[in-house]
Amino acid sequence: MHKYSDEVKDWARYKVGMGLAASEVCKAVRRGDLLPVTDFSCVDCGKPAKNYEHRDYNKPLDVVPVCRSCNRFRGAGISLFIVKKKHEKKFNNFCRIKQQKNDKSRLKELELEIFLCKLNLMRSEKTLTILLEEELDIKVNLMNGKY
Repeated sequence: MHKYSDEVKDWARYKVGMGLAASEVCKAVRRGDLLPVTDFSCVDCGKPAKNYEHRDYNKPLDVVPVCRSCNRFRGAGISLFIVKKKHEKKFNNFCRIKQQKNDKSRLKELELEIFLCKLNLMRSEKTLTILLEEELDIKVNLMNGKY
């Protein structure tokens, strides 16, 4: 199993928490525990509310109605502290996706560094070998789906 960085795990906890919290709000609206968000005005600016906003995904029903612009302005909520066993598959999928995205981004950086090394604009011959090895490792991981 691939070991993911803390950054990747944090991102995955955030994405899983966001989805689970949104799902809990939808269920609460269907049950009648929460009124539809369209019945409210934004708590920040008074425009018609479009979303229930979470400040903490660990408290999925602790929400306030906001318009889209205020929701974006408020920024991200607090990520999940713990991913429950039943959500591990979703968490691992998000980790894999984020790691692949990071690797593809790093691969582009490496390709530029290698190109500049070959033009003798950057670093020594030894560094070029190290860059080529790192590029090969990332390509192999991406091709083999090693996440």
